[in-house]
Amino acid sequence: MVDDRSFNHDKLNNRKYNSFILLWSLLSLSSGNWVLTLVSSIGTLRKPKLKLSLKLRDYLDRKELHEVVEKISWVFNLNFDIEGFYRVAEEDPVMNNIVKYFYGMRAPSDPTVFETIVHAICEQQISLRVASLIYKRLVQKFGSNIMHRGNLYYDSPPPHTLAKASVDELRSCGISKIKAEYIISISKEIVKGTFEPEELRGCLKMRLLKYWQTSEVLDVGLLSILQLEVSSYL
Repeated sequence: MVDDRSFNHDKLNNRKYNSFILLWSLLSLSSGNWVLTLVSSIGTLRKPKLKLSLKLRDYLDRKELHEVVEKISWVFNLNFDIEGFYRVAEEDPVMNNIVKYFYGMRAPSDPTVFETIVHAICEQQISLRVASLIYKRLVQKFGSNIMHRGNLYYDSPPPHTLAKASVDELRSCGISKIKAEYIISISKEIVKGTFEPEELRGCLKMRLLKYWQTSEVLDVGLLSILQLEVSSYL
């Protein structure tokens, strides 16, 4: 989803720059329409502000525009009560120092739960660097794309596309046989309507994935669920 060229780590670390590009992202909407989004930071650390710019294929109606805003809010975890987290972190000397260094940073998520599931499967038992390369190959092979100002932007492949893929096609991206089978199996269940991954935003149950995969999906893609449920395990 993220074009690495959009990040300037010097700007991030020096903190004296108030405006930089956070994300170029191609989003597919439930209507079948797509939109290329550009998210820029135009605020400061104390007064953060994001600017959302859209490049459209077709006119967006109110419902589609609402979906774009919801997905971007989810990606940047904008609805998370970060001030409440800071109040808790202040009581811990280690966490307090970490917060000072990463002040304003929010843990990102994928736009859809399905993308998080595929990410989680790809990342198991290998380095994140290798997993990132594998996922990039997967997106480039199966995802839709558009050209904008000389750059090619991709959207992650949807379930109906991966459900039709063969194990060998997925393995050509560097995915192991068992991981390819998991991805195809889950995609087929979604297409059949027997599994709706977006429902996982509101519950902790997942029967199609092993425990270690479920944990990563919850850690990476379902932060709001953990915020609600973690207290019951303390």
